Amino acid sequence: PRAMAAYTIAAEAGFADCQYQLGMMYFFGHGVAVDYKQAREWLDKAAAQDDPEAVGQIGAMYYKGLGVVSSYRRARELIKRSIELGCRHAVQYSQNLNQSLTDIASLMDKRVEVHGTSRADINGKCGVAVDFHTLDAKDPATWRYTVQLDSGEVFKLKPANVRVSTRNRGSAKQKVDM
Repeated sequence: PRAMAAYTIAAEAGFADCQYQLGMMYFFGHGVAVDYKQAREWLDKAAAQDDPEAVGQIGAMYYKGLGVVSSYRRARELIKRSIELGCRHAVQYSQNLNQSLTDIASLMDKRVEVHGTSRADINGKCGVAVDFHTLDAKDPATWRYTVQLDSGEVFKLKPANVRVSTRNRGSAKQKVDM
């Protein structure tokens, strides 16, 4: 309780390290109940001051979907920024995220084709898998890609409805005269 009070006073005064520590107390439930919303609020304040650990922790929250909607794209951006700011823990976060991108989200950032959905109007259309989300990392039924079609439309799709596109972007291939 004393630590919480001291960190709160300093965090409210704008000290980034104390904002980070307070955020982590809420994140892990040290002296308080676990509260990801409160954790995120304090971590955001520290991250706004370029606190590397806070930026990395928010990235980890996006990766795991703790207190936020899971977004591998946003996690990657934040973890990269955290490393640039000098957070050594973020290197491990980055390795874990990259392993997940390889293991379960291998189509992220790739050109894909939509197939097998109940939406006949988008089946066969192509675009890019711009993000990946998990509601439960251990339950593939909850996994989704965010796909931005060439038309600009954006859809969240099950991995089973997305495959690597073998078509080039644009219309027919141009014939090259020799």
